[in-house]
Amino acid sequence: MTSALYNVLADILGDLSKHMSSGERYRRLMDAWLTLVPSDACAILQLDGHNLIPRAANGFGTDIMGRHFLVEQQPRLANILHSRQYVRFDLACDLPDPYDGLIPTEDGHLHVHDCMGASLYIDEQPWGVITLDALTPGTFDKVEPHLLHTLVRITEAAIKTAGLIDHLEQKAQHQTEVAKAMSKHSSGFKFIGKSAA
Repeated sequence: MTSALYNVLADILGDLSKHMSSGERYRRLMDAWLTLVPSDACAILQLDGHNLIPRAANGFGTDIMGRHFLVEQQPRLANILHSRQYVRFDLACDLPDPYDGLIPTEDGHLHVHDCMGASLYIDEQPWGVITLDALTPGTFDKVEPHLLHTLVRITEAAIKTAGLIDHLEQKAQHQTEVAKAMSKHSSGFKFIGKSAA
């Protein structure tokens, strides 16, 4: 597991220096999770007001990316979001599953399965969650808590750094556009007058 973790870390760090869309960045972070914690479905959801919005998803039907999950109506997602530790739901949990009907199964419903998630915080503020679902009970029994803790911290750092990079790129683009506009605007003017330098 250690060499796999190092490889994932190297990939995440390498991605920070690459120009890519935020959607692609989230997808690659999710793939890193799936490498170390194999599951049937995984999603990264960002908090926007009172809704969690999928930014990357794997193992779901095609319409999950258009969904908004109102936190107050999704007790499992709310539990994950408001906990600073990873949350695993036991098999007897009777809370409704937000993904019922979204993970392809033979009859379209989720039955007994294994699911967990972790909150993602940026600058001590909730940013969103990552969720993992496995259709086979007990899939996550051997996942080590320190691995999950490490993955959460790395994911948070990557999301924050990517956000800063995006902000700097947007600022640089804006400054370039302003400079071009000012240059174009001032090119038609001539200075008239004489004075000492």
